[in-house]
Amino acid sequence: MALFNLVVAAALITSGVSGLGTFKIPMGLLALVRLSQVIFIGGKPANTARYEELDAKLDETRRHEAKYPEFVA
Repeated sequence: MALFNLVVAAALITSGVSGLGTFKIPMGLLALVRLSQVIFIGGKPANTARYEELDAKLDETRRHEAKYPEFVA
């Protein structure tokens, strides 16, 4: 999204003040931005499984850590 903003800003600067009324973003670029946003938002739910797995591993590590003094003594 930041790259898109930079491209549009550069195009606006190069078109000048007189070109603001006729400035249009190409449909191909808009389609790419839309696709990017759909993939970004669609990928959010898919990443939650990784965090759940990490949380389970951290809980297991904490249980082992709590038992460690018993093995050392």
